[in-house]
Amino acid sequence: LMHFQPFFPSMMALPALFQLQGVERPSVGGIDPEMEAREFMRAYAEDVRAGRREAIANRYDSRGAYRVGEGRKNLESWPVIQASYMSEWNPPSRFAWQDLSYEVLTSDAVMVIGLFDWGIADGRTLTFSYTGLLVRRDGRLRIRLEDESISPRAVAAFTAVAAED
Repeated sequence: LMHFQPFFPSMMALPALFQLQGVERPSVGGIDPEMEAREFMRAYAEDVRAGRREAIANRYDSRGAYRVGEGRKNLESWPVIQASYMSEWNPPSRFAWQDLSYEVLTSDAVMVIGLFDWGIADGRTLTFSYTGLLVRRDGRLRIRLEDESISPRAVAAFTAVAAED
């Protein structure tokens, strides 16, 4: 019969740590960061659907935002982000978040992970994966990082259909 000793005697107490009652999530002024992030993302979707270019640009951190994914990483300044939304960006024909998950990192930072559907003019819909880091600046959540990626297979299918037209 073998007898195993824990590496650290206190390790046996770890399961008790997960049974703590009354542990509260961090909040700012009584506001639950997850609920605040959920409201941010709901309003963000409304701005995208309505094509509110300035409102969308104003959702980004004034220090700029990291744009990552599909083999790239850029820290874009807020003026570049604003110029892009005001001149190059076009609203989708349809937009919807799908299956968003929220990870509260601190009372001032929430990671948002999920998908979104982006409708294009010909009636097709493209599905992107999404990761965003919302951070508190001047008392409000702002986007500090975004990754909007599409499956290479979806791009290939989209390109094949476009080539047929």
